[in-house]
Amino acid sequence: MVYVPESTARQKRTLLFRTDALFAALRVVGGGWMILSWMRVLPRAWRDPFYRVVAKWRRRLFGAGDVAALYAEFPIERFLP
Repeated sequence: MVYVPESTARQKRTLLFRTDALFAALRVVGGGWMILSWMRVLPRAWRDPFYRVVAKWRRRLFGAGDVAALYAEFPIERFLP
């Protein structure tokens, strides 16, 4: 997972990866999901291996999902040729 936070022209654009990206996205989503963001206090060396396991097994844990439904509503002109 990669998260690109909003930035102004003066700020240097940063990319967040794996658990750092997850926690930044949870802050944006808000609500009950922010409860999970307390795990940011754990060192990245502990968080990222757990993230990799969940990423590896996510389809078995959560199902494949319906990606085609997402693209059906998305304007085709937004895609690069």
